[in-house]
Amino acid sequence: IFVDKTISSNCTNALYSPDKRTCDTGHFRAYKTVQPAINSMNIGDMILLRGGTYQEVRIIIPVSTNGSSWTQGRFNPIRSYKNEWAILDGQHSIKHDGNFLYDFVLGGGAIAYWKIERLEIMGGESFEGADASACAIYWNGGPITISYCNIHDNYVTDSIPQRKNNNPAGIIAYTPTSSIIEYCYFKKNAAYNGGTNNPHVYFFTDHDYVS
Repeated sequence: IFVDKTISSNCTNALYSPDKRTCDTGHFRAYKTVQPAINSMNIGDMILLRGGTYQEVRIIIPVSTNGSSWTQGRFNPIRSYKNEWAILDGQHSIKHDGNFLYDFVLGGGAIAYWKIERLEIMGGESFEGADASACAIYWNGGPITISYCNIHDNYVTDSIPQRKNNNPAGIIAYTPTSSIIEYCYFKKNAAYNGGTNNPHVYFFTDHDYVS
């Protein structure tokens, strides 16, 4: 499944051509934005983002689109297309929780068997609600693998202490089961103008989840 901001409309008829970047003579589904591509996934599908900046306020990974298992090796990858580089930009405009690419339902399920690779993720910010936390990726459970990603400028900027102290980070995970973060670059994540608990990666391991 491709994500290509240059196409005129979503190509749900599986005629997208990666070479021509048109929806007429190819064999793939393609979408202008990331969320409908994720919503259309089946187990073992791959999402490939064409190069460029995708300004999307929130991307949610539903539990219903999880991969299957280690033994079957059917992780669902999200990555930049070969020899291209895709940027996901939340534009610092998220109004409640600053989680940009995420799924988190405490006690209600966990995303599993996903690979997030070769992406730049930026612009996650929360500035409304005392319980909000800014981050680029937020998940519950696992396994999840995050590789070769540039995660930067995901932060809280307002002056209300409760918001700045609610564990903002580049990545936040609750009980990150069998998960891997490798070969990633982190810069300017967490809270500006003070605050506490300001890491690039924040793991909570004292919460239960339902797989």
